[in-house]
Amino acid sequence: MPTPANTGATTPARINPKEKINSQTLKPFITEGMMAAAFLAIWIFPVAAALLVSQQGLQFSYIGIRHQNQNNSEIANLLFISTISFFASTLIFIPIFSKASNLIRLSSRRIEFTDWLPITIIAISAVGAYISLGGSIFEKSYSGPSQPWLGYGAWGATLLLATTGLLAKRLAFRPITATDTLLVVAIFLPLLFSGSRIDFLSILLAVMAHISFTDTSPAKRKLLHLFIALTICFTTIIAIANIRYINHEEATPKIPAISAWSLPVTVSNKRIYLSTAGDVGASVFQMVGLLSEGAMAEVGLLAYLKNQIIRLLPGPIFSNRPPDIWSDSPENIGGGALHAVGEGYLVAKKLGVVIVCTLFGAVMAVSILARRKLITSPTPAAWILFALPWLLMFRAGWYQLFSLFKIIEILIFFWLLVQILERRPWLQAKST
Repeated sequence: MPTPANTGATTPARINPKEKINSQTLKPFITEGMMAAAFLAIWIFPVAAALLVSQQGLQFSYIGIRHQNQNNSEIANLLFISTISFFASTLIFIPIFSKASNLIRLSSRRIEFTDWLPITIIAISAVGAYISLGGSIFEKSYSGPSQPWLGYGAWGATLLLATTGLLAKRLAFRPITATDTLLVVAIFLPLLFSGSRIDFLSILLAVMAHISFTDTSPAKRKLLHLFIALTICFTTIIAIANIRYINHEEATPKIPAISAWSLPVTVSNKRIYLSTAGDVGASVFQMVGLLSEGAMAEVGLLAYLKNQIIRLLPGPIFSNRPPDIWSDSPENIGGGALHAVGEGYLVAKKLGVVIVCTLFGAVMAVSILARRKLITSPTPAAWILFALPWLLMFRAGWYQLFSLFKIIEILIFFWLLVQILERRPWLQAKST
């Protein structure tokens, strides 16, 4: 049988049934199972937490109040379906993708470019995202995004992937350092001042996954890395939140900065407010409630695919692209966010949820295979593929499923760009 080195693929050692199964034999599989479970837990957390509060007869958000404490059994069924579909699809796609030679070649790519390429893309996309948010900080940022310059989502996703590429050249070959975390803070600082934290938190989540599942350092060192990364990032978020609040023109009377950072969970007589997670969880309750009332109708798979394909077209050329499929809902959905489970339910009810979870299971299968490559033969491309589901978590999982397709589209564009540039020797850095 050919070895992994000959095939270009790396898989956990096969278990010989005649050999005694021990912890070392099962360790790779246990780690991969924990990785998939961690992703699923964070992804469905808003819905699960909202359901838990709803079952106590309490409210969990200021959004969609009339739909809360209703359809609990249906929401529970959706969570069960999501869990089974996600794990089943992950297990199905791992052997399928492990035989995909193109994926193996991509994750095995060792060619590297000088840092100017990701830095240039970061600079352009950061300016685009900044302008999309209004081109200002402090008080104007509280008014929400102004007329977008090609849309914040596209610029934010491009910035996210370019930053991932810059980190991949480093983290694929060594543990994370405080300098790496400070680099991420510096890149996203203008957007943090503008009130957007989604991409900053996404890259932080990818870094945490790297520390937890690919870093081979001793446990104490890994915990230290996690502590340093979390301390730097959340200190930055809290400080900027306070600076933005006390400089906001509507923040009168001025209050001490420390009061601007409210706890993520607050409790009152009839409500356990879950902050952003509660709003995202409420979006699923809203979708189930609106469809059961007949206030909204199923979109259908064909209509949904048509909508998503058209929306992938370049914004400057196709400025009249259709909006989100739920933009014409009779009420504010999730404060502007629709959890992927809710979006799947809107498309085709339970079948739609299964399809959405299958998509995320496929992405997780890619991440698991990339992790195997990182352990034995690390490359920047493998690190990017490993980080992919974590980068998608908040954008596509919590807020807007379209981001999944958009990020994959941008990733394909980057891949094509690499194919072109690698044919220009003067643009290449020395291979490692």
